[in-house]
Amino acid sequence: MARRWLLLTIACALVVAPAEAARELKIGILLGSSGRGDKGFNDAALAGLDAAKKHGPLIVRERAAPVLEEYAAAIDQLAAEGADLIIGVGFLYAEPFRAASAKHPRRRFLLLDVELSGLPNVKAVTFRADEGSFLAGVAAAAESKHGKVGFVGGMEMPIIRAFECGYETGVRWAANELGRDVRGYAVYVGTTPDAFGNPKAGAELGRDLIAQQGVDVLYAAAGASGLGVLEAAREAKVKAIGVDVDQSYVAPETIVTSMRKRLDRVVERTVDDLRRDLFVSGTTVMTLANGGVDLVLPGRLSLATRTLIGKARAAIASGRTAPCVKAEPRPVPQFPPRR
Repeated sequence: MARRWLLLTIACALVVAPAEAARELKIGILLGSSGRGDKGFNDAALAGLDAAKKHGPLIVRERAAPVLEEYAAAIDQLAAEGADLIIGVGFLYAEPFRAASAKHPRRRFLLLDVELSGLPNVKAVTFRADEGSFLAGVAAAAESKHGKVGFVGGMEMPIIRAFECGYETGVRWAANELGRDVRGYAVYVGTTPDAFGNPKAGAELGRDLIAQQGVDVLYAAAGASGLGVLEAAREAKVKAIGVDVDQSYVAPETIVTSMRKRLDRVVERTVDDLRRDLFVSGTTVMTLANGGVDLVLPGRLSLATRTLIGKARAAIASGRTAPCVKAEPRPVPQFPPRR
């Protein structure tokens, strides 16, 4: 009898308790101005939530970008619904999040693509778009047959100018490495957030660069307006470089590579950290070195171009080359000043 009790005790000790079920989280996400289906910035953030669902249950409350006067109300509503994390996609949410963080100290906030420091419940993540765009510029200069490349920006503002600066610097670096002349042209859709949601205007600017300047490689950092630029490149049978996500599926024969900002990884990891009580506030910078920005390879790039990109990446990593230099002379290629 004693032996039977001993065996029963041992058996009970060997039974492994079932793993505790993952806590269901409530996530609110406020999209940028170009909205769901932009095949870029917003869709990348949403893809991060889809990936996070594989690690535990989520209830997602999605909101399209409200008008400026309604930002605070939209955030308050998500907070009132009990959101464990409120995500803001884009720079327009910086000041509304600053105010909301004090009003809702028990909520956690994730702000994408703009710096916001010193708030105990806000994590802000920025991306070195100049580093990724430098590689895009290298690819453009190497792949251009006529030595003419173009950039189309959305709203003219510091974040988008970082894309342009990195692209221009990469073009100049590659032109010097290759010993060839490459001329670049940069234009912008507008000066308000509406510039990110106008594919027709993006297409018109793309067509102008192709027809009037002879550009045969286009790169756009313009949200949904950039889809119009890609369409213009497809129509004219010239090359294009996608942005924010791998956009090759938009125009497979046109897009040779894409410069990715890994919003999907940031969102997925932040949700996982929140689930494990590891959420950390402050500003995080995503770079080439930590996988936060990158170029899709091999794409439809030649081996010679990919080799040059590898050399460019090493030059940035070592500090021998700065990804954004506007002041140095431009003896080989030239981006003419915009009127």
